[in-house]
Amino acid sequence: MLVELAYTALGGAAGALLRVLLDSLYDPALYSLYVNIGGCFIMGVVSCCQGHGLIDTRFYRYFLKIGLIGSFTTITVICWALLHLSWPLWQLTLALMGIIAAFTADCALGHAMAWRLLGRRR
Repeated sequence: MLVELAYTALGGAAGALLRVLLDSLYDPALYSLYVNIGGCFIMGVVSCCQGHGLIDTRFYRYFLKIGLIGSFTTITVICWALLHLSWPLWQLTLALMGIIAAFTADCALGHAMAWRLLGRRR
């Protein structure tokens, strides 16, 4: 249990520091979508590497998935921004469904690309 907490804390600190660094370099409103798409892509690549046994399961789950990628990405910021727009409910629903579909497809693309690359090495 202590190892998992340490992995999560270290990953969360690294992801938060990276996000603060990027926030100071760029306008957060402009690149928040790109950060989340990149995080989904990295999640797909990392999950494929874990599936091939290249990454320890506890390290993958707690450091990379929950800590680093979880603190680096901010899907809640996008949802908050959409909910504070004065759009009708059906437009908000379509926008949220589109974002969820894009993130899911991007994660699957990262997984497929890594699977193909790692599969050739065997």
